[in-house]
This record gives sequence, structure tokens and C-alpha cells, in this order.
Amino acid sequence: MTPPHGSIYGRPGSTIRMKESARNHSTYNHLLYYPENYNQIYKQAKLKKYPFLLFLHGSGECGNDLNLLKNAGLPQLIADGAQYPFVIAAPQCPHGQWWDSGIVYKLLVEIIKTLPVDESRIYVTGLSMGGSGTWALANDHPDCFSAIIPICGLRTDIDPKRFKHLPVWCLHGENDDRVPLENSIEMIEQIKNEGCDARFTIYPDTGHDAWTRTYKNREWVEWLLRHKKQPDSLT
Repeated sequence: MTPPHGSIYGRPGSTIRMKESARNHSTYNHLLYYPENYNQIYKQAKLKKYPFLLFLHGSGECGNDLNLLKNAGLPQLIADGAQYPFVIAAPQCPHGQWWDSGIVYKLLVEIIKTLPVDESRIYVTGLSMGGSGTWALANDHPDCFSAIIPICGLRTDIDPKRFKHLPVWCLHGENDDRVPLENSIEMIEQIKNEGCDARFTIYPDTGHDAWTRTYKNREWVEWLLRHKKQPDSLT
């Protein structure tokens, strides 16, 4: 196995790879983060497989400049030196568009098939528009993920039965005036009624930005890693 082509930025443990999307717009530009010691371990990839985390940004980071992704959420924390035990992919949605779960899933499969990823530990999280994208992607491909963390997303059309065996941790600010709390309340009620293992955190005295508090608390990392599933063949 050889690393995919591209330019590497940053030191080990906060490495971000920039990859351009196809000209036919059938995929998304994205950043990739590799865990500490990834380069040293790469030659022994058959002995070391990493958990994989997909991060979906909010509307403020849409565009065609990947540096915008570093303004919020996990790319911002990584740029500031945070380290994580995952391979993390952060795609960028173009201006004026919404997350397309078909394109996101295609990109996810491409990355997972290229890198030494533990397919029993595939996760997705997102904030605001990305929170909605997290719900939609998990609804379309529930068997792909071991657990998901949607943050302050809009109500999304889902089949709640698809979440019965998928661990979910949803977080939202009580005083969110952009995406009211009721959006997440309704999502959680739907899936809990179908027996989903759902955890719901409401931050008091917090507005729309429920992600900074979430991602700075490492509890979410530990929670994700507690969840593992039987690996499926991704297509």
C-alpha cells in the first residue's frame, strides 16, 4: 500500500492533506488528517488500522477554498494543534449547495479503500448544516457507521427505524436562534421511539455554537471509540 498522491502540510499528528476534487464535480474537495506517528506506521499498515471519522462543516465554510474549513469545528482545532486517534476527512460543500449524501458516501468509500482504515470503526459528525448532513448520511447508509454525532442540525427527513441499532449522540444549544432546539428534540424523539440508543445533550445558556464546547471536551472521542460494529464491505 502506498500513500495517495498530494501535498502534505504540518507536523506528524496534525498533518493535513489537501486534495482537489474531480472536474466533473462528482466529489468534494477535502482535507485529510492523519494521527500521530501515521507516517512511521504506514509501512506496517496491515498491522495498524485506524478508526475513521468524517466531519461535515456548516454553511459558513461552504465554497472552494479549503482554508475556510479551518474556521470552525475539528479542522480549526487540528490547525491549532489538537490531535486525534482517527483518520479524519473533512470535505467542503460548494457555495449554494446542501450536503449530497450520495457524493459524500462515494468520497468516504474512496478514502476508506485507499487508506488503512478499521472498517468496524467508521464514524460521522457534523455541525449545523453538517449536523443535518450527518442525519441524512446515516439515514441513507446506517450499516456503514458505528456511531454518529450530529450537532445543532435542522430537522431532516429520515426513517427512524433505520437508527434502531445505531448509537447516536445529539447535541444542541438551548438558546439557538438559528436552528431552534426543537429540531433536535424532534429527531431524538423519532429515533428513541424506535428503540435507538440515543444520547441527547442540551447546553443551557448556549446559542447556535454548540460545537466548540462539544469538540473541546474529549468525552466525544472516548464515546465514539466505545462503539464498534462488524465491518461491512463498502461499495
